[in-house]
Amino acid sequence: MSDGLLARAWADLRLTWRAALAFHLLVQLLGFAILTPLATWVGRRLVLAAGEPVISNFDIAGFVLSPTGAAFVLVIAALTIALLLAEFMGHSYIAGHAIARRPVTATSAIGFVVRRLPQLLRLSTRVFLRLVVLALPFLAAAGIVWLTLLRGHDINYYLAEHPPEWRCRSSRSRRRLLHRPSPRAQA
Repeated sequence: MSDGLLARAWADLRLTWRAALAFHLLVQLLGFAILTPLATWVGRRLVLAAGEPVISNFDIAGFVLSPTGAAFVLVIAALTIALLLAEFMGHSYIAGHAIARRPVTATSAIGFVVRRLPQLLRLSTRVFLRLVVLALPFLAAAGIVWLTLLRGHDINYYLAEHPPEWRCRSSRSRRRLLHRPSPRAQA
């Protein structure tokens, strides 16, 4: 990186760091205000459904695989992606003003993001759906392994005891993930 570009970036940061930090903190606070009550509601619901103070992995899986749980996961994922994209959008707005040497405030960045909220929500939905499609093969493979080999016990059993079937599947998976054909094999 040239010294001129570094000096310019440093000058841009000095010009807008207060607005960028204020906007970042506001988005984080908004995310906390939205996600914390939802997570608390789910935790309470799981404890009540289990009837015990400790929630097992089966309780969590049962909830996530239920219609209410699936809807909850979708809402949380969509909200998280929307918050991240909103923060990227606001910081891009602030950075654009810094590059153009125009004054900017956190309030103007918030106004910019709010005015484009419908487009942002459509974009976050598209990003989320694409991530789900990309994850499907991996989730299917994990489901097949669990259904065929690991179904008998809770995941904590496998992590603590390392039974032979766990070691076998774990080493096979590791070998498959780390295997890269040599350059001679590709030629």
